[in-house]
Formats: sequence, structure tokens, C-alpha cells
Amino acid sequence: MQDPACDVFGLLSGTQAGPRVCLGKEFAYRQMKIFAAVLLYLFRFEMWDANATVGYRAMLTLKMDGPLYVRASLRR
Repeated sequence: MQDPACDVFGLLSGTQAGPRVCLGKEFAYRQMKIFAAVLLYLFRFEMWDANATVGYRAMLTLKMDGPLYVRASLRR
């Protein structure tokens, strides 16, 4: 029988908590933070359309109402 934590549709279920907690979760989070910091250090991000407004949907978690188009340019 296949482990449900290894199922394609349940990839993130293994990183939750309990007996199948992912041992590399903290390392993965650290890698994501470092990658985000490097992106912010090397690139400058700005809205694609300077006059655009960002809309949000009222939900349990704050969700954007549509895509957010940004332009990335190298910092000098």
C-alpha cells in the first residue's frame, strides 16, 4: 500500500506535523528565505503599471483579486 504522504496530490501533507513530520522542513524554509533575500538584494521590483491598484478578496486568509504584474530590473 502506498503511503498517502508520498501521493502526488498530497505532496505538502508530509510537511505538516505529527508522526510524519518532514525532517527537512526547517531547511527548506531557510532556503526559501535565503532565495527571497537574494532576489530582493539583486533586483528592484516595481509595478508594471504605475497607476494600477491591487484588489483583495475578503476571506479567511488575504487573497489577491487577480494577478500582480511586476517588473524586475537589476540593481546598479
